[in-house]
Order: sequence, then C-alpha cells, then structure tokens
Amino acid sequence: MKKNYVLITGASSGLGLEFAQLAASKKYNLVLIARRKKELARISETLSLQHTIKVHTIVKDLSITSSAQEIFEEVSEKLNLEIDILINNAGFGTNGEFHLNNFNTELDQIKVNVLSLVALTRLFITGMIERNNGIVLNVASTAAYQPGPYMSVYYATKTFVKNFTLGLNYELRGTNVKVTLFSPGPTRTEFQKRANMKESIIANEMLMMDAQKAAKIGFEGALKGKKEIIPGFMNKLGVLAVKLMHESVITHIVSKVNKNRINK
Repeated sequence: MKKNYVLITGASSGLGLEFAQLAASKKYNLVLIARRKKELARISETLSLQHTIKVHTIVKDLSITSSAQEIFEEVSEKLNLEIDILINNAGFGTNGEFHLNNFNTELDQIKVNVLSLVALTRLFITGMIERNNGIVLNVASTAAYQPGPYMSVYYATKTFVKNFTLGLNYELRGTNVKVTLFSPGPTRTEFQKRANMKESIIANEMLMMDAQKAAKIGFEGALKGKKEIIPGFMNKLGVLAVKLMHESVITHIVSKVNKNRINK
C-alpha cells in the first residue's frame, strides 16, 4: 500500500506546526522542513509516536538559494519518496521604513517568501503532474491584496505568491493536481515577534485568529481542491473592502495599522 507524504516548510512553529499536527492526525506521513534542529526532532518524535506515522526531518535555511534543490534531492533520491501534498508555509516579515531596514534581511525575506516557494513548487509539482495527482498549498496572507507601507517587501512578496498561485491553478485546471492559495489574516504565531511588531495595532491579540483554527481551514480546504481560501469572516470582509476602496485610501489605512509605535 502506498504511503502518502506531506512536505511542510516552516514546520517548527506556528501554522507550519499546526499543519503538521493536522496531517499527522489524518495519518499522512510527513517531511518537515525548518531551521531549528532541536524543535524538529522533538516534533518528529511526538507525532510519530502519537499517530504511528513516518516523520522525516530536514534542517534547511530557505534563505540560502540552494536549499530547495537540496531538499528535493534528499527527498527524491536519498529517501526515495513521492510527495503528495506540498505546503509552502515558510515565510517571515520585517517592519519599518524600507531604506532603514537591514538590506540583507530584506533580500532574505524575498528568498524565503518567493524564490524558495517557486523553486520547491517547480521541483515537486513535476512529479505530481506526471502522476496526475497532488496538492500544492501556498501560504500567502491578506497582505497580498494591497500595498503595505512599513512592511513593503513583505506585502509585495505575498502579492507575488497570490498571483503565482492563482495563475498556476488556472494552468492545471482539468488535471488532478490542485493548487490552493491560503491567505490568513493576523494569526497567533511567532510572526509578530520576528517582524518586531509587538507594539503595532496588528499585534493586538483580540484581532488575531488562533493558528490551529486557521490551519484547519486551510488544510481541509486544500484537500477539497479549493482555489482560494481566506479564513474568517473579518478577513474576508477586509479583503472585500480593499477591492471596493480607492488604493490611496487603503494604503493610508494600512500604513497606520503597520506602523510600530516603538519605531515612530
């Protein structure tokens, strides 16, 4: 009997960890990718024992350009596995004025959020197309639907993910390979801490969705072959409002939301 595998990037915390737990509960075997070796080892041991599944871990930094190819080679050649579901979840943001932010960090953000996502999709989707079966779930954000002052690079990367994913979804219509765009809004993860946004309006706990709830909506929607998923009524409403408002108005509003009070 064929063992189905899910590969998840950014799997050591936040949405990635929740995706891993959900997939494990449905008896999928896992390939988990992240930078933190100890966290991956702990998660692997816990999930394999709890759900009697196979869990492979690969420690990689996706800001290193060669990482995607190295992951693919380890999965397909060393482990000899076929990936049935690819979840491109890894990503991070920065907060502040672009010209003052660390330039190398901004470039790393593009490498993780865009380049590695595209590379992993290209590498693994070829086999899915040959087998005429598979799912790619790309994690974008509600940030993808408008410009984002004080997080300009992050918003731009997520807009790329949105358009890339929807375009690919159209290309593969009529096949059994499904490509899903998942665009959560503010979610309780380590994102705000890493982006140095603990003092911004967007970091308000009352405005955030629980990561487990968001991941469940995204994962189950992808299994159903949905093209685009925005979890939560308020997030859907926000995206609709963006489409109805003039760009200059929404850009001004977003600038107020993103501006970190400690970085005035």
